[in-house]
Amino acid sequence: MQATVLWWAFEAHYGWLREHSPSRMSSSAPWYTSSLPSSFFSLIWRFLGGGEKCGICSKSVYAAERIEAGGTPFHKLCFKCSECKMSLKLNTYAQADGILYCKKHYQEIVVAKNTQTPVL
Repeated sequence: MQATVLWWAFEAHYGWLREHSPSRMSSSAPWYTSSLPSSFFSLIWRFLGGGEKCGICSKSVYAAERIEAGGTPFHKLCFKCSECKMSLKLNTYAQADGILYCKKHYQEIVVAKNTQTPVL
């Protein structure tokens, strides 16, 4: 019974926070929300699931599906080579200009591009 009450309370507040997330705040927001700083809502929103966004798809990344590379969070399913779509691991990826590559395509595309001698 106690767990049911806690779940209901969580759902009630989560629904309220979803409707009053920082991205949805406007001048028509209730008086009690406009007096609070937006950083307060950002903190609560992140804590309850608004969270960090994937570097590829920009959707929320949750702990069970999270990989962090270069300080950017990714979904495990989004963490793949932009050329061949092969799933990557932290020890088998390379990144250039925010684009993920497998080591093979990194060598072919990025390294080859940077080592070409200019034609005069």
